[in-house]
Amino acid sequence: MDFGDLSEQTEQRLIEFLNADVDLAFTYIKMAQTRENGRERLHHNARIALEAVRRFEGRIANPQSRTAIHERADELERLLSKFTT
Repeated sequence: MDFGDLSEQTEQRLIEFLNADVDLAFTYIKMAQTRENGRERLHHNARIALEAVRRFEGRIANPQSRTAIHERADELERLLSKFTT
């Protein structure tokens, strides 16, 4: 395995991780919208996931993948801003 292959694999794993984090954050928000107990904690967990995505999205070299994750994070951020605990 050469460095290029390793770099591509690393980026693919990062993309998978960030997409999973965004998915998880959306799940937290959906759960918070339907529950009375633990709403604040679920909102907080979604915010933490969003912060992780924002911190690492700039490390993605592929512009299409970076843009896709960024747009999903923007959608999540809009949803979080409308959410009241």
